Amino acid sequence: MPKQTKEKRDLKEEAKATIKEVVKSKPRKHEPSTVVARPNDCAFTDAEQAVFADFDKHRKRNLWRAVMMTRRLFATWAENLYDEHGYQNFKPHHMAVLSKLELEGTAMSDLAEKIHCTKQAVSKMVKEMEHAGYVRTQQHASDKRSSLVLLTAKGFEILKFAMEQFGEAHILDFTGLNHDEMNQLTDLLQKVVDHRLRLAPAFGALV
Repeated sequence: MPKQTKEKRDLKEEAKATIKEVVKSKPRKHEPSTVVARPNDCAFTDAEQAVFADFDKHRKRNLWRAVMMTRRLFATWAENLYDEHGYQNFKPHHMAVLSKLELEGTAMSDLAEKIHCTKQAVSKMVKEMEHAGYVRTQQHASDKRSSLVLLTAKGFEILKFAMEQFGEAHILDFTGLNHDEMNQLTDLLQKVVDHRLRLAPAFGALV
């Protein structure tokens, strides 16, 4: 092979040197953080302890926690009632589907909009409910790409059961509130809903 000229050798060496400089300039992986970590035995300052004390009070008593805990407790209570009365595999969130169905049936896409959920999530819930016998599906008459969700006799039966079991008397027993307190709580929560809907009308799709 012909010998390389001095000029070519110099160019190669220059290229190698350039590559080395580029590699050196790249940030290294797993470099130690420049943030100084607090030692495990280091006490918090008085100001930090005061902030945490405020946080501790807030997390034990606040509206968000109270609403979410009530929702979970109610869902558990409702699910137990369904099981006790023989409505197996019926979950509280299934009621969102049943309560939005029309007697003549509701398109899957319309159902997704009504309960403000993705089509995939609604499809999963409908399959669960269809397997348990609470709804049935059939092809939409005017839109072959869409499915129609219809209430079965068993589904209608559980709707009546829910109306009976979750009436005011049972809700008062669940909450431990009296009639006036329940009305006051309902009015206050509705006031929150109305206020948020005035500020953000788009949330009306959730109602």
